[in-house]
Amino acid sequence: MKIQIHALKTPTNLYRAGACNLALKQASTKYVVMMDAGTILEKHALQYAVELLESNTKIGLVCSKAGIEKNGKGLLYRLQKLEYANTDLSRMITQHNVMISHGLFSATRKEILEQVGYYSENMLLEDYDLTVKVKQAGYLAVFSPKICAYTETVKTVKQLIKQRYRWFLGGLD
Repeated sequence: MKIQIHALKTPTNLYRAGACNLALKQASTKYVVMMDAGTILEKHALQYAVELLESNTKIGLVCSKAGIEKNGKGLLYRLQKLEYANTDLSRMITQHNVMISHGLFSATRKEILEQVGYYSENMLLEDYDLTVKVKQAGYLAVFSPKICAYTETVKTVKQLIKQRYRWFLGGLD
C-alpha cells in the first residue's frame, strides 16, 4: 500500500475541524484517515481499515482501539488506561454500530465526506458531529479491534479536568 503525506499550512487558525476540512477537500484518494497529531499506529492499521471499508459499502466510518502510550507511570496514567480500556469495551459490545467514531483514528471514503459536507466547523467535538452526520446519511460507524492506535495521555490533573470538561460539553453539544 503506497502512502503519501502532504503538509499544509492554514492561512489562519482554522481550529481542528477547519484544518481537517482544508486537507480533506484537497485529498484525491478514495479513502482518507482522520487522526490526532500524536497518534501512533500499529503496522497494519491502514490496511485493516481499508479492508473493512471495502467489505461493506454501508460502512461509513471505521475507528480503532483507543490505546494509550505504553510507558506511562503513576496513578493518573493508570486511571486513564482504565478509562480508555472501558471505552474500547463499550465499542467492542457495539462494534457494528458504535456511538462515536473517535478522532484518535477514523477512516472513511472521501465520497462520504463530500456527501455529508465534511466536518462542521462550529462544533466543540468534530468527531462526534461527523459520526452523527455519517449515520444520518444511512451509513454505519464501526469499530475494529484489529486496528490499534495509541495516544499520549494528559500529564496533570488540571489538564485531565480541562480535557474531560471539553469532552463532556462537546457530547452535550
